[in-house]
Amino acid sequence: MTVSSTRTLRAGLPYVAVILTTGLLSGCLLPLPPEPVEGAKPPAFKANGKVYLREGSTLVAKIKSLSGGKLVIETSYAGETTLDMKTVAGVTTDKPMNVCIIRDDNTVDMGLATLSFDAQAGRQVHKKPDGDAQVQVGWVEAIWAEGADRPAIAAAKAKAEAEKPKWSASLEGGVNGRTGTSERIATNGSIKVSRETPDTRWKAYIDARFAEDNDRTSEKEFIGGTGLEVDLTERLFVYGQTEVENDTVEDIRLRWTTTGGLGYFIIREKDHEFKARAGAGYVHERYDSDGSTNDKPVVELGESYTKKLTHWMKFDHEVTYRPSLEDGGDFRITMKNALAMPLSKAVDWSIKMGIRNDYNSMPGDEADRRLDTFYFINLVWELF
Repeated sequence: MTVSSTRTLRAGLPYVAVILTTGLLSGCLLPLPPEPVEGAKPPAFKANGKVYLREGSTLVAKIKSLSGGKLVIETSYAGETTLDMKTVAGVTTDKPMNVCIIRDDNTVDMGLATLSFDAQAGRQVHKKPDGDAQVQVGWVEAIWAEGADRPAIAAAKAKAEAEKPKWSASLEGGVNGRTGTSERIATNGSIKVSRETPDTRWKAYIDARFAEDNDRTSEKEFIGGTGLEVDLTERLFVYGQTEVENDTVEDIRLRWTTTGGLGYFIIREKDHEFKARAGAGYVHERYDSDGSTNDKPVVELGESYTKKLTHWMKFDHEVTYRPSLEDGGDFRITMKNALAMPLSKAVDWSIKMGIRNDYNSMPGDEADRRLDTFYFINLVWELF
């Protein structure tokens, strides 16, 4: 590393520290408001039968379904529970349910029926309108509620629904200005589209910013990109992304960045995700002032954090660090923090406010600063 690169790196360290500290404080120390208590009370527990266990216990329960040797019940003290039918001596139902009986000779009897069990004699009885029949508990193949799908069919439908791609798209924009001793007008906007399946996540976006101070253009930036993540395991994934940027003020006619690597979910829960990624890529830059170019391989390190703080607020945070493999003093670090708050219960419209920091240790000759900080308050329309 050259002396000039070392000086540049040292000069940039305070800015990097500010960016990382801001992200840490925003993402980890922000107080989380409590969820509101729902006014409606859950329906009272109501049993519809009993389960007799082989070890002698009797459970007063709501019989929900039986499929694949697993009996799903609900009790007043333990909630929903799944029992292995090998531990069950007998089952009773107070009202008719769909019951499928498969005898040892492979004859099938299926339809609405009630089940009763004589604990002393150990007899399971299948009661139908056309007569009662003594059966073995092991012959009871399936049980499900009247009017509902058979458990195997219901499970297949749920799996198909979960695996169905989920598309989303949004428009976002904001404007601010000042008049009086000085004149300023600033606008920004973006279009985002994403597609998710249980094991893939794809996104595409276009961002634009423009600002004018006293009839002088102070910001004019366009960014477009796309990225894909594919899960290898429940937590490990591989990713690839490409971003194209034009920034007149920074003297960038074109900055093309393509990176890829591995990522890992540190937290992966509904409405709460924290993931880190590491990879490598290539950056091509062409400058406006003299038409010169700069090509370099880079390393990419990053992390992103998303959490639904309350029913009305969501927090997003992301940091990306890209140092050059050829010169450690040549690097960029970007950070985004944003809070989104819906304006209606339908959540079609929301207010998004946040900050973006972009530090370039070696900006173009026309740029007058290394750290670019952008504050915004935008109106967001969720198209679907």
